[in-house]
Amino acid sequence: MNPERRAIADEIYALGVEFDAQQSHRLARLRNLEPETAELLAVLARAACARRILEVGTSNGYSTLWLADAASVTGGHVESLDIDPRRSEQACDNIARAGLDGLAT
Repeated sequence: MNPERRAIADEIYALGVEFDAQQSHRLARLRNLEPETAELLAVLARAACARRILEVGTSNGYSTLWLADAASVTGGHVESLDIDPRRSEQACDNIARAGLDGLAT
């Protein structure tokens, strides 16, 4: 992941940690992957030359960003699903900010 995109990912993660700390109910939290886990998923997607990636539980798009970055290398696409339309919208905004729109839906 290039430094600019990594800075966006780091910001999204930090905002998620801050948001989660304010939530008393577990299901209200964003529950982003730890950075090392998200990076590992991206490494695995690239190593597998994954072209079709399904993510269930988009949240704010933190892990989606990592997967879409991997898809940009493999020529793939990420299909990400979430039951909360507000979080899906937030994820789309974050993906676009990272310059990965079109690689994840």
